Amino acid sequence: MDSLALSSAGWEVVADTRMNEREMLFKLMPQIKNALPQLSGVKSCAMIGCGTGALELEFVGVDGFCPNVTEIAAVDPDEDQMAQLKTRIAQLLPTVNVNFYQETAQDWKGAGKLFDAVLIFQFLYYVSMSERPAVFKKLFDNVVASGGYVILYIHCQQWMSNPVGIQAKIANRMITRLGLPPFDETDMARISEMMTSAGFSLCYEQAVDCEYRVEPMDDEFLSSFVIWSGGTLSLERVREVATEEYGDRKVIPYTMTFAVFRKP
Repeated sequence: MDSLALSSAGWEVVADTRMNEREMLFKLMPQIKNALPQLSGVKSCAMIGCGTGALELEFVGVDGFCPNVTEIAAVDPDEDQMAQLKTRIAQLLPTVNVNFYQETAQDWKGAGKLFDAVLIFQFLYYVSMSERPAVFKKLFDNVVASGGYVILYIHCQQWMSNPVGIQAKIANRMITRLGLPPFDETDMARISEMMTSAGFSLCYEQAVDCEYRVEPMDDEFLSSFVIWSGGTLSLERVREVATEEYGDRKVIPYTMTFAVFRKP
């Protein structure tokens, strides 16, 4: 497993236990469903970079945004997370037909069919800026059906060059001080430009206010940064920097973006 997969796996643990992104998105579900009633008609879905499907499976579940999905293509390169995903799907969506692809978004050639929707949740961080146009064009040409959707849920901040908000500023300093490999920027304006160039049109965008729980700053929390580093950092070094950067903060506010693009 490479360092990028390690960082993804480690950060998913933190996201599950420390961030309320799922809760805050689902609070907006009535508003989003009212704006996009067509989501109830989605029958087939590709989930790209889905990891263990922590949010994706609820999104397409019977109580979710797309409750009538009967077919899924699940794409993720990590073997361990794919194994967990298979178990969760068997438990949560036992009647849904699922094909699994242990591949990166860049390498995946598609499923030989088109889908009503594609979910991209918390994954673009692992696709470099230079690779994104090709990925978006592949979605348009080979994955999304006419009239179908690409649904993004992502932390749209510029991590390194112009961090916005306290969470991004602290993350920027942590990345710099610990020598961690930075994520590529996920500025929404640039993503929208790339998606439009690929042929999609933006049909819905919603800011989602979330919180990142720092306390307790225990070994489980700190180890996510060790995993991110590929094991080159010690817990003691991470604890030193984290204590200085986070101080006595208990939670840190930040903003996610939920966006839906449509293929004509």
